[in-house]
Amino acid sequence: MSIKKKVRLSVEELKHRFALIDPKTGVEKYLGWRMFAEQILERPQKELNEHSDISFTYTPKKTSRSFTHIEFAILTNYYKK
Repeated sequence: MSIKKKVRLSVEELKHRFALIDPKTGVEKYLGWRMFAEQILERPQKELNEHSDISFTYTPKKTSRSFTHIEFAILTNYYKK
């Protein structure tokens, strides 16, 4: 595997991109970090790795006590067809 690209996104921006925050009420679909990480990061990570020639890793970054940003590394799986 080799790194194709690195991307840093705020958790807030990612939630908006995936429409996880209701624009009218501001209510979030996944409130806790664990639920967000499992459903939005870990499940797609596993599926991409199994069924694609690309994958990604992520590193959550904290500001104070909250995760505020995520650093993604997009990888190429050379051994996949």
